[in-house]
Amino acid sequence: MARVCIIDDKDVMRDSLSDILRTAGHEVTTFADPREALAGLGSANAEVIVSDLKMPGMDGIELLKAIRGKGVETPFVLMTAYATVSTAVEAMKLGATDYIQKPF
Repeated sequence: MARVCIIDDKDVMRDSLSDILRTAGHEVTTFADPREALAGLGSANAEVIVSDLKMPGMDGIELLKAIRGKGVETPFVLMTAYATVSTAVEAMKLGATDYIQKPF
């Protein structure tokens, strides 16, 4: 199965998604803070990164830019309850694999 990294500042969403993926047999690493995630992504060795868009300190678009700036091409999925066409287009231009509206 896959190694998945989940980044979301909301405990309920992060824990729920983590539980679902672990039950399906995936190895999951979670982060509440996008800056900690950026620092810890190397050790997480993720095959897929799933991140919330709206987070304090650094949003999902900024995180995606930083990750791509490090040369990391891991598939990146942004999820948000605040979907807009402009953020979806920006995310895809930056190399996001998918953009998912919450709740899903």
